Amino acid sequence: MSEHAGNVLRSCREEVNHVDCYSGFYVDCGCACHRRGMHVGAGQAYSEGSVWSLTFIKLKPGMFDVYMRDAVVGRKREMEEAKKQGLVLSHKVLSGTSANREDWDLLFMEEYKNWAAFDGLSAKMEAIEAKVMGNEEQRAQAKFKRTDVREVVGEKVMQELLIK
Repeated sequence: MSEHAGNVLRSCREEVNHVDCYSGFYVDCGCACHRRGMHVGAGQAYSEGSVWSLTFIKLKPGMFDVYMRDAVVGRKREMEEAKKQGLVLSHKVLSGTSANREDWDLLFMEEYKNWAAFDGLSAKMEAIEAKVMGNEEQRAQAKFKRTDVREVVGEKVMQELLIK
């Protein structure tokens, strides 16, 4: 399983049945966020769209080109295979300036059809990673090399809301 897919699933599982009384949001067993008191129906101001997995990366100074060449190209091959197999709808990489020294400067985005797309995803992504990135030793070396040039600052899984 790819490092990212595993983290997405862990994040989703941690949110299941979580109640946040302060913000007024809750997460149900499907990991979908809803405003408390609002019901799905014709009078709703939005409809639920696809689910996005976001990974926030902080690159070490001077390592942008190295990371793009060594890590992101392999990741693209994995995501294209996942898209070909119908596991992801789309994937994007965004780059920008950091707001401060602790902030991220690279964003990975993966779009999934819905929350159910995460069912069994770990095993499927692990098979893709093995196919695309080589044997277990090669994959371990690539993961170790990535830690030299970047830090994962955080991850989020969010559902797109389509405003009517």
